Amino acid sequence: MRGDFMDYITVSLVTSAVTICIVHKLAKMIFDVHIKFKQLLFCAGCAVFINLMLPKVFISYGNIVCAALIAMVCSAICSYYISYYDQTHTEKNKKI
Repeated sequence: MRGDFMDYITVSLVTSAVTICIVHKLAKMIFDVHIKFKQLLFCAGCAVFINLMLPKVFISYGNIVCAALIAMVCSAICSYYISYYDQTHTEKNKKI
């Protein structure tokens, strides 16, 4: 049982890493959008946290609606921090 969960996490992390690289390359080559790798990595880390960790923790304490509400709140918090990080990082680069 424990080995299956570790396999699930490993496969999810590897899939996320491959997807990050594909999105980074496609955005630059096809769409000519330059996404900073740090912001993309931060976004992917939040997504992995929301998708892997939150349901495992909160589904045992409540029902599926409770877990979905907590995931939505955590998504809003993560998106706020990603936007804040992007804004402060952009402002620092403009000053230089």
